[in-house]
Order: sequence, then structure tokens, then C-alpha cells
Amino acid sequence: MKNHLKQILTICSVCCLFATSTAYAQLDVQNFANSIQSFLTDDASKNGKTTYSSLGDYTGSPFLFKDFKRAVVYTAVGQKKGVEFFNFDTYSNRYVLSEENGISAQNFIWLDDKQVEKIAVQDDDQIRVFVVETIFKSSGNSGIVEQLYSNGDDIRIVIQHEAVYNKPNQTNTGYATSGSKARFRAKDKTYALIGTNEPLQLKKDKDLVTLFGDKEKAAMKWIKKNKIDWEKPSDLNKLFAEFSVTAK
Repeated sequence: MKNHLKQILTICSVCCLFATSTAYAQLDVQNFANSIQSFLTDDASKNGKTTYSSLGDYTGSPFLFKDFKRAVVYTAVGQKKGVEFFNFDTYSNRYVLSEENGISAQNFIWLDDKQVEKIAVQDDDQIRVFVVETIFKSSGNSGIVEQLYSNGDDIRIVIQHEAVYNKPNQTNTGYATSGSKARFRAKDKTYALIGTNEPLQLKKDKDLVTLFGDKEKAAMKWIKKNKIDWEKPSDLNKLFAEFSVTAK
């Protein structure tokens, strides 16, 4: 396991999140491999390739990102750890670290989300942040969501990424076998979290602007004029800078 972790993890000292020349320095890897043990789940040593290959041939993917990404893990005890190959397993709702890039060839381990405050992922030209929202915790779901916007505990906009596994549908006619392959299908949902209230699911612009009370019509007009995509963190920052949430 120690040798496996040597390949997976590197220490990162981050003064500014993902500055242009983020330094990933391999400093005393043996000690780091030992220290990261507490951040792994009990089944972290499982071979992910074997786990999913047992499902046979399938289309789609249980992973959010096509390619594994560089990320910074913010631990629950205030540390920052840089990782080269990160992904989010949307089928099992777990953080994933890999020893190499590429979905088909990798072996991976799972991080213990209870030991992680948040994870910031470099995805092309944007930073995507993942956190645990306890209101989404349930049996088999650790409550990990992508945080699109947050002003603290008052209002958060999050995406609950989920992959649904559909078993193959095969028919044997006696002459040939036909039907559809097994597949992973994305089933994402976007929510507004206001204080400790129940999540408000957002399906369209109209759902979002209800957060602005008597400014609802003005917000809708502003969204259309400025071509706001409320699943983009940068656009949400603009929207909430322009309008204040009045919904309770």
C-alpha cells in the first residue's frame, strides 16, 4: 500500500490556490504516504479497475471527469495536500485518487470524506469545489456535492452529481443475442440551500429567481439580458452580487 501511495500522492505547498505555476513538490514521500493513511477509507486498498470491471461491458462512466484532474485537498485539520490525479465517483459518491490518468487503465483508492473539508479541482480554466452537505447524507450516500456558490451558511447553490447504473437488457432468440449494453447514466440535480431549510430543487430560471422575492421579475430579465448560466460559478457570483436573497 505504501508503494502504491508513493505513485499516487505528492505534497503541495499552496500560497495561492492554483496560481499559474502551482508547485507540486515531492517532499519526503515516505512520511507523506504514512500520514495520508488516516484519510483513506477502510476499503481504500481495493482495486477500482477490478471493482468496475466486474460489471462487464458498459457505456458511460461512474466518474464525473473524463480525465483525472489536479486538485488540492483541504483536510479537516487545516492541511492542504496536492494530488496529481483526482476524480469524483458519482456512482458511489466518493472522492477518488488514482496513480495515473485515464479511466480505463487506472487503479484507484477512495478518500475518507469525514477527513476532508473540501477539494478544489483545476478543470481547464475554472476551479470546481466539492464539499459535504450533511442534509444530503443517507445510507450509501456521503453527501458530497459540487458547490457552485456560497456566501457562508445563508445561501449555497450546489449540484448533486449522481450516476445511475442500468443493467444490460439482453434477449436471446435462440439464433442470436441482442439488446442494450449496461450503462452509467448521469442524473444530476441542482439545489438552493437556505440556512437549515429543506433543499429547494432548481430546474429552470423561474425556480432560481423565486429566491429574490419582489425582485423576481427584475432578476429574470437580468438573467436573460446577461445570458446567465446559473450552473456556472462565475455567473452565479455576478447574479448574487446584483440581487439579494430574500426567501426564507
